[in-house]
Amino acid sequence: MINYMIYSMSCNVANFVAKANLSDSDTLCTVQMTKVGLQRFIDLNVKYMQNFIKNIRIPDIQVSAGIFQLSLTDIEMNDMTVPSVIVDFFEKANSGSLQVTDFGLVFVFQFEFRQTIYPYINDQGSGYLSLSTDGGMELSPYFSDACPFHLQIHKLMANFEIKTFKIKLNGEFEFIYDSILPLISALVQEFINEQLKEITIQTFVNAFNSVLQNMNQAVKSDRSTNYYSDNRYIDIFLQDGFLFTQMTCQSHRKINNQFLTWTETVKKDRTQTFSNQQIQYFLQSDLFNVSIQNYKEFCNQEFENVSLKVGKFVRTGLLVDVFSNTVNATMLFNVKPKIMIVAPSNNRTLFQVAYKQTVSCVGDCEYAERLGMDIEKKHLLAAAAINNANNIAEENCMNIFVNQDYYMIGC
Repeated sequence: MINYMIYSMSCNVANFVAKANLSDSDTLCTVQMTKVGLQRFIDLNVKYMQNFIKNIRIPDIQVSAGIFQLSLTDIEMNDMTVPSVIVDFFEKANSGSLQVTDFGLVFVFQFEFRQTIYPYINDQGSGYLSLSTDGGMELSPYFSDACPFHLQIHKLMANFEIKTFKIKLNGEFEFIYDSILPLISALVQEFINEQLKEITIQTFVNAFNSVLQNMNQAVKSDRSTNYYSDNRYIDIFLQDGFLFTQMTCQSHRKINNQFLTWTETVKKDRTQTFSNQQIQYFLQSDLFNVSIQNYKEFCNQEFENVSLKVGKFVRTGLLVDVFSNTVNATMLFNVKPKIMIVAPSNNRTLFQVAYKQTVSCVGDCEYAERLGMDIEKKHLLAAAAINNANNIAEENCMNIFVNQDYYMIGC
């Protein structure tokens, strides 16, 4: 029986009282990630695996080599070498593979060494063993009732082989150990080979699941406000060479650690549109209708009685209709991402609107222009946002008009 530590995973769940359950019809934003984009995510995050594997333990080992006996106890992980990991997709099986190269682990231990015949040498001390492995695994995404709306992965198949192995004993009779280490090393490697395979496999699965379970379901729009964007995963699948992640991304105010509001929307038919950017955000116009209604909480007093309604996307941006006692107008806004760095290998992408012009106006058109500038200034306080970890740069993003209901941003 393999007796190593399994990670204690906690599920980071936000309290969405007004909308506890989501379905496909609630999707307002879809993240489309290319294989290159997913590879970049892996490259940026694999170095943090040490945080998840530092508590690995190997069971005690006892081996005999002729007249010598060796016991290894208190075997624990001491260091690791960041491996090279290559990702691939298998669309028909809705799964992916990870090919791992040069995954190095160093363990430290206590040992006891005995010679079973005269002169009955007995010694004890500390030592280390180091190894590197190559291998791969096929993984499939799934959702668990125990951690709702969080992506999890499970192993379909896997294989790892130890490529290099070294053991060192530090004690009074090192001159003897050095002479018999080739035999002892072979015996120890044989003893732990199968267990280390399973440890290596479970390390990867648990490490990634720990990251996924701890991802925030509610992503803060701005530090100064209490608005958050709903980042619960509705569905995840592979298609046309992309990894698709469906979310609602509606932004709502948190009150007493709960979300008590929700805006009902209707999912519109969409045309599949792709670009070469590593991450692509496919956005439905209703997403901005929610965030622009939120803006009313922060608007200047002169705009408190204005009614705002998102109209449609056009090639040059987003149309917003304005109704008030002094003006009826339609304003054009640019749609663009705002990248906020949260922590190393972690950023937040907010979807902001920037006032471009008033395209039609009846009444006080200067008032409409002031309103447009105020929306641009304060929209980010309650904007829709997505949490990701690819450290993308907004200057490398581009907008793609899909149709009147959808817009795409590729980064």
